[in-house]
Amino acid sequence: MTTNNSINSPSPIDVPSGGTGVASTTAYAVICGGTTSTGAHQPIASVGTSGQVLTSNGAGALPTFQAAGASSGKILQVVSTAKTSVYTTSTTSATDITGMSVTITPSAITSKVLVTFTLSCFQSGSNALGILLIRGSTQIGLGDASGSKTQVSVQGIRSSDGLSNLPLTFTFLDSPATTSATTYKLQSILQGGTFYVNQTVNDTDASIPSSGGGRSASSITVMEVSA
Repeated sequence: MTTNNSINSPSPIDVPSGGTGVASTTAYAVICGGTTSTGAHQPIASVGTSGQVLTSNGAGALPTFQAAGASSGKILQVVSTAKTSVYTTSTTSATDITGMSVTITPSAITSKVLVTFTLSCFQSGSNALGILLIRGSTQIGLGDASGSKTQVSVQGIRSSDGLSNLPLTFTFLDSPATTSATTYKLQSILQGGTFYVNQTVNDTDASIPSSGGGRSASSITVMEVSA
């Protein structure tokens, strides 16, 4: 029905009739061309914030509002977790290292995430250990497959003196291809013995440089990098 040069309709006006086919939208939302599955048009969920610009995320993805002038290789956000408490485990299979996880929500589906971690750890006995970097439930940043060897992100082996430290560091540039909250975490894999984080194997109540004394800290950091 037409009244005073306006059109009132109880249902969305389809495209052939000059409408968008969209029943409702958020105030000030942008409407984009759709697909066969979504319909001829679909609105962008977010209207952005002051100063942001509408940016293409490539074919097959809706554009999103992003900070103006976000050039390639620019750090868009940084999230970090520091672990200062101690942790031990004797589980040989892949096991989460408590407190060594961090969550980031990329602002664009094309963004990269630079992951770095430093793990101050000790291992009892002459045993090897491996550390896995996990995104969600997926192992990333692994070495190449080779026979029956275990693929890990970083590894170490401890001498039998009970004191040797294994400060493990690692950096990996990931492509999560998502704008959803994404968690990165560390897991340990042991040959045997006991794995210690932020404390020595002997853990005697003595100050450094006395043998076995001291407490340390570990951290994991993620940085969103514009594509």
